[in-house]
Amino acid sequence: MKRMLLMRVILSLSFCFALCSAGELKTNHLESLRFARQNGQSSSAIRQIANDFSLLARLVNGISLQEGLSDGSTNLDDVIAEFLNIESSNTVRDLLQMQLDTNEISSKLEKMLKDVGKLGDNPLTDSALVRDAIVTLDTFKNDIVELKAGKKKDIAKDFIEKAKKLNTIDDIQMPYSDFAAIASHLKAMRFLEPDINNADALAESRSAIKRIAANSTSFYQTLGQFRSYKTLSTLGKIWAINNNYTVLNSIFKISKAAQAYNQNYAILSSLSSKMRQLQDDSTKLISLASQNDFHSTLSISLKPFATLVAGLSTLRVSDRSFTEGFPNGPSDLSKIKDDLKGAWLKEKIAEGKDMTILSSSFQTLEKFTEKLIAISEDWTKFRNANGNTKLVTDSSSVFEGLAEDGKVLSVSNDLESSIKSLTKTIKDLKKIETSPELENFDKLYNYVFRINEYAEKFKKAFEQMETIGMSEVADAWTEVETIANGAVTSTDATVIIDAVKKMRAVENQDKLAKVAIIASDELKSLLSGEFSSFLKDKPKWDVVEGVQQCLEGTGFVEALENLNSATISLNTIDRMLDYGTKVRQIDKTSVESLKSIIVVLGKLRDGIKQVKDPFGKSSRHRRAPGGKLKTLKKSKVIASDLGKGVNLLHGIAKAYDRRNELITAAELPDAVNTAVSLVPSLESVWTVNNRKALKEMPAELEKLEQYAQENKDKTDLIELGSVFGRASEIKGSPIDSKLLKESVVPALEKNYQSNVKATAPTFLKLSELELDFSKHSTRIKAASLTLPSLREYFDEIFGIKRTQIAGESDEKKDEIQSGLSIEMLGIIVGCIILFLLLVGGIIFCIVRCRKRRQYNARLLDPETWVLLSFTAENTPNTFGSGFSIEAHKHIIKKNYDSFKKCLKNGAYVDAKLQTDKQSNTMLHEAVLHDKHKYVEALIKHGATREILNHEFETPMQLAVRLKKKKCIKMFKKYEHKKFQIVLPEVFTKNNYLIDVDRAIPIEEHYHGDFFKKFGQYQHEHPKRPTHYVAKTDKDNVLHVKDHHLPMIFSATMIMGHRWLKACLDNPSAIGNNKEWRVTKMSFRGKEYDTLLTIKDYINRMNVPYMFGIGVSYNNHTLAQEWSLMRTVTTQLGVYNGTGEFPFIESCASTMSVGTPVSRTPTSGTPNSRTPNSVTPTSRTPGKTRRH
Repeated sequence: MKRMLLMRVILSLSFCFALCSAGELKTNHLESLRFARQNGQSSSAIRQIANDFSLLARLVNGISLQEGLSDGSTNLDDVIAEFLNIESSNTVRDLLQMQLDTNEISSKLEKMLKDVGKLGDNPLTDSALVRDAIVTLDTFKNDIVELKAGKKKDIAKDFIEKAKKLNTIDDIQMPYSDFAAIASHLKAMRFLEPDINNADALAESRSAIKRIAANSTSFYQTLGQFRSYKTLSTLGKIWAINNNYTVLNSIFKISKAAQAYNQNYAILSSLSSKMRQLQDDSTKLISLASQNDFHSTLSISLKPFATLVAGLSTLRVSDRSFTEGFPNGPSDLSKIKDDLKGAWLKEKIAEGKDMTILSSSFQTLEKFTEKLIAISEDWTKFRNANGNTKLVTDSSSVFEGLAEDGKVLSVSNDLESSIKSLTKTIKDLKKIETSPELENFDKLYNYVFRINEYAEKFKKAFEQMETIGMSEVADAWTEVETIANGAVTSTDATVIIDAVKKMRAVENQDKLAKVAIIASDELKSLLSGEFSSFLKDKPKWDVVEGVQQCLEGTGFVEALENLNSATISLNTIDRMLDYGTKVRQIDKTSVESLKSIIVVLGKLRDGIKQVKDPFGKSSRHRRAPGGKLKTLKKSKVIASDLGKGVNLLHGIAKAYDRRNELITAAELPDAVNTAVSLVPSLESVWTVNNRKALKEMPAELEKLEQYAQENKDKTDLIELGSVFGRASEIKGSPIDSKLLKESVVPALEKNYQSNVKATAPTFLKLSELELDFSKHSTRIKAASLTLPSLREYFDEIFGIKRTQIAGESDEKKDEIQSGLSIEMLGIIVGCIILFLLLVGGIIFCIVRCRKRRQYNARLLDPETWVLLSFTAENTPNTFGSGFSIEAHKHIIKKNYDSFKKCLKNGAYVDAKLQTDKQSNTMLHEAVLHDKHKYVEALIKHGATREILNHEFETPMQLAVRLKKKKCIKMFKKYEHKKFQIVLPEVFTKNNYLIDVDRAIPIEEHYHGDFFKKFGQYQHEHPKRPTHYVAKTDKDNVLHVKDHHLPMIFSATMIMGHRWLKACLDNPSAIGNNKEWRVTKMSFRGKEYDTLLTIKDYINRMNVPYMFGIGVSYNNHTLAQEWSLMRTVTTQLGVYNGTGEFPFIESCASTMSVGTPVSRTPTSGTPNSRTPNSVTPTSRTPGKTRRH
């Protein structure tokens, strides 16, 4: 009985103990589940430790933020920007400072919508086609002379008869392979030094001797044919038509006009009715156009919104300085009080003491947490809506365009007369009744054009040989082949060596080698039979007459002639068509969307104001009364380091949980790896070594997980934090996850192979993981280094006295025995500091010198200036009747902050406002408007103060004449100071748009393969190409053809055709392209080295009419470009009869400031390009073109 009673007591006690244990386990389990819910997963020990330390990171970041906001050392705008995930706190300040009248803007939008509604539907449903037809008329109306000349019956008869007689070239019999081999041997022989112990050199020598002996006669005969190239029968036929193909130009013009006429006939034939519809519609449109001031005001009102929405929508990528411990945003702030009630913080940092006493210390944070959470939720929803930025920007641009067009149309009084004249002019147009073979004529034209190119190439090669001296070359060959024939049968190495030495010593052997190399390189198509094969593919010669007469009876040429004589403003008609289309793009949906965006911005601004109101306007605030929070030294740094370390540990935990995905990606088939490697941005990333590191990464993570399992239950904070130290050893794989998402996934989704395409989701999942932890190792390690300071801080708060660490007394004994006093330690520390300062100074000097070299390299790099107008801040925009960059508009509109931002981002400070009446730099314009602050900003950003304007005055002289005292004072203030010019933003290869001259010979035409591999660089209309690839000779000289002129006189870098092959062999040649840039050109037999200088003048807007012409090339046909070029060159006075290439001569080196310069540009060689050069410009006005 006693035993039974005892057993019951024992069982009862056991049951009670089990219940207590279960209760404690349940509490711990629930806390773990709370961590899991907060952070998404709970599978690994790494994640558990990361979740635990997230509590500490939040607390420490809260302490840091509380201190910063209390004493005013932390800017609240920066904190709000970080919490809302906005890139710049300036955006928050701009929002608060903006004069935002939502009701006024909404009412303006409603009025605009109501006005547009009164217009009704556009009667011209095909207005785009009508505009194309108008452009066709405008394009060809200046070509009347050529269109008439092309109809002359026998204009090309003599040329065609001669061209028909061309046949295969059979004068030169020697096979190209043999000739090229001999040329190679002769080239190598100049440097060949055979040695009896050098088997390779001996083999090369024997091969050369055998080849020379075997082809001695045929090579000699070929040299003789080269010498008499002018009299060879078949080559003579080529010389007879060389450069005469231009007689077909006027017929080619007819072909192009006929094709354009056919394409637009349906519209042109009904253009009379279209014009009547436009005239009826114009009554309503002009009424709306007269409100251009209203549209301008609306556009100006929306522009700040566009900038603001863009800034607010830009997700933060830079590091956080104040909120690293709050990865989930403001919602993490509200968790601090709950964290203080939990067991983990209580156990790890307070040894079981109550931590809720700290809650009262966060009164400052409580002021704005709730409101900030509400703002964050609303703004996140708004930002997730796609297209807000584009909608506001596009709307502002539409209203601006309507204002500019409306200003012109509202005062225009020639629309009605132009429509009547145009209707009368084109009323009798008829369809082309015949069926001219226009495409076959184009093939014929290209055929003779290619023949001319071949002939030019051959002729140049023969002339080079003639200059070297063919008689001496023939004599040298006779000696060489005699020596070779004497040694060809010998097997004795000494005989071979002696023969080579004798051949090298032959007089004029060097000339012989040069001729052979020239022939091998430049006459390959002639020697190999390629040219003969091309000649066999003859065009249809009988199509010429049909093309000449195809426009007869259509009335098209007569209409064009009448257009020239009549007073018709095609530009006004085109502008009205465009206005009618653009204004009807404004619909209820877009207006309502705009209004909703403005309302959201208003709510956001009011919410931020409410957040900031409790802090008042003072930059410093008193600490909350009664707060028990002790100051944490270096709290901002500690909070940032710990927060970053914890967030990175979460990233490692995520990679561990999904480690199988790493193995899957690392073991993808070779076809997939090849496809990924072909993505340009990943050519050096998705490598074998990196994939190997990716495959080994799970093993590293497993070891870390094992270590975390062993330490996760440690009670000591520092021992538990040792996981950070171990985590910092994880290297991962140096693969950028962002590149995977932005480049690899889209490329795989477009791949034609189904098995490759199917791997896109794998890479999409992989892009969600951090893969390269080696670059974060220091940050992860830094988290563990914060823990001793934090433990000491909380020990002091909670009055915790820890026992002396084992071994500490021994360390003190060692210190005494070592004999190092405090003074000695101070000296040692001082020396170390001095040494570090010295090293720091050296490093600073090295870095500064390197930056200076990089600056000078970009300053002197032609690409920096040739591609100037492609950079965002230097894109030329229409301004009145001329052109200017964005910064100039800010001077006029008194927008100083935007002006300084443009300068900081690389706006060209010496850019000019170019019109047909004036040419002022921005310094001149700032003086004209008496903006001394703008003058100072321009000077500090390196503006040249000696440039003359159209009145031949420097900015200073202009200020003196106009008596602008503040500007004069500013010039004198910086009279003896110099400033570096701010260079435009780096133009990276990712922004390249490459176009290729299709006239490059087939065997050297790599553009198909190039764009197959690098499709992202392919130029597409209507954008301008940044790089134009043209055929150049072996010295990379461009032989200028008609179609090259637009590219020379425009903001486009011209590259030699060998660049494409170099890029295919080595993709790095795309960006490192200096070797292939064309700097020299040949025009009418004369060579110039001023190609880049011409572009520099144009792009920096130093030549008004040239710049205007260059811009107008963008959307016009070759025919119009050539017409424009003739106008320009006539104005320059260097085209008709002189044979010189048109360019400007700089007077910088010889002119004194204020001295008038010649108003007629002359030919010559401009001085070297420097940003601060004095560059007076011609005052000859250019032809105003519609762009």
